[in-house]
Amino acid sequence: GIRLWVNGVQVINNWTDHPPTENSGAIGLTAGQKVDLKMEFYENGGGAVAKLLWSGPSTGKQVIPTSQLYPASGGSTPPPPPPPPSGNLARNPSFESDPNVDYFPYGSGTFSWATDAAHGGTHSVKTVSVQPAGTLTRWLSKTTSLSAQPGASYTASAWFKSMNATDHGVITINFWNSASQVLSGVDGGTISGSTDWKQLSVSGTAPAGTAFIRVEFRLWGSGTLWTDDVVLIKN
Repeated sequence: GIRLWVNGVQVINNWTDHPPTENSGAIGLTAGQKVDLKMEFYENGGGAVAKLLWSGPSTGKQVIPTSQLYPASGGSTPPPPPPPPSGNLARNPSFESDPNVDYFPYGSGTFSWATDAAHGGTHSVKTVSVQPAGTLTRWLSKTTSLSAQPGASYTASAWFKSMNATDHGVITINFWNSASQVLSGVDGGTISGSTDWKQLSVSGTAPAGTAFIRVEFRLWGSGTLWTDDVVLIKN
């Protein structure tokens, strides 16, 4: 996945798993005037490559020379953010294809594959509920789609955005045996009210008899909850 900002304006946003691909965007620059660049990149499947090129009316496309790159205004270049783990077990983690293949909604709410808010890429999954406090609605991974090993530790994380959540949203994992019987579950971080994108995580150890792990994006009570960019790793 790749995304690029110039002076705080995002000009490239392809935060998805894909083979080597050229992405381009256009923004006006003034000769001799420095601009802030921020480029984020992750690899999840091999064959990874990232290059930053530019072109102009009188300049052909070329890799930006190091002579034209400078440290950030603070005097030193900050370390880049860590990329998502390459061992991500989550299916369709950025929801850029139909989530109903690997996930399903449950409860009395309105569920959608949304484009009105996304943390990375252009899509997320969305839950809208008018239920009272203590009532659960959720998107969740299909119960037998993610295999797990007894005794192994797992961590799941995702980005959440909430609007008018009267109770809270939470990320949850639970463990199931081969007969599709739940063995145990763990709740993780929460979000409430109207909160912009926030990463929540949860960790747990699979008990004896575990065959599958399920990841749930839960909304308790009324409100709206978006979820995006899921990561599930075996620790």
